Amino acid sequence: ARAISTPDPNLPDHIFNWTIPNIDSLDDKGRESPPHKVKGLPWYVRVRTEHSDRTKNMKHLSLYLYCGETNDSTVWYADATADFTVCNRNEALSVNEKFSYRFRAGLVNSGYAVIYPWNDLMDTRKGFVKDNMLTVQICLKVLLVRGVRDPPTLRDFTQPLANLSDGTLTIEGKKLYINKQLFSSIHINSYQLIHINKQDFLELLHVLYSPSAKPLNATTCPAVLKLADQFQFKAALSHVERFIVENKDIPKSTLLKWTDQYNLFDAQNACMAHFKKADDIKVIQATSERGKSNEETAHANRHAPLAYAN
Repeated sequence: ARAISTPDPNLPDHIFNWTIPNIDSLDDKGRESPPHKVKGLPWYVRVRTEHSDRTKNMKHLSLYLYCGETNDSTVWYADATADFTVCNRNEALSVNEKFSYRFRAGLVNSGYAVIYPWNDLMDTRKGFVKDNMLTVQICLKVLLVRGVRDPPTLRDFTQPLANLSDGTLTIEGKKLYINKQLFSSIHINSYQLIHINKQDFLELLHVLYSPSAKPLNATTCPAVLKLADQFQFKAALSHVERFIVENKDIPKSTLLKWTDQYNLFDAQNACMAHFKKADDIKVIQATSERGKSNEETAHANRHAPLAYAN
């Protein structure tokens, strides 16, 4: 077996219980527990029936621990110890088994199996199954994780961040903390936005600060695009443009309208490449109210939402 890290007695145990309904219908295809996040990785248990050489071809219950990490890295690994318990109404009769394992790239990432004879398990007099339900408990200790990036963190703009929040804005009576460098073209540290939806603006801030933590979708895209244009956030406009080029759910008529309205030339070229002849474009144009705001209107739109705070 591959050697793993030395267990640290001070590491916390992560204990979760899983009650499996309709246990009598369990088969060799198995079932999976809900995932549990420990040290940023998803862990879950798989339970199934088994007939194999190691069970002497007799039906047994098998339990496995899985790490559901899908990292692209080929060198990541996680060392873990686990304590499996098949719970009995009489705690002294519960079946317990411990193991340690290195979960790593290139493996199916299943830990050691706990095996118990099926007939003994299903005998209600033995105390494992009640009301056709079986409960298992897993005590998991993740010793070490290497080669896995921390998941992106969704920022809470209602709370200031040390060394990062040096400006504020108020929308719908709520104060949001920002980095004023992003708003350098406005040249003020604190201001109030009117006629702006707070949730829409938060979606824009997520795109500006941490787009991977809260990806765009077809629902939030229109509002973010409009606000990015109003405030002339070029990075946000580029991000939205890449999104709409790759998204297949946005109608071509809507896409063409946006490319004209917001001067999204890359998206426009990508959209036009889908058309085979001029008549295709005319059909799309007929269903779309296309038009481009003149520069004065665009300028007014960008500055209308701003009112200086007292």
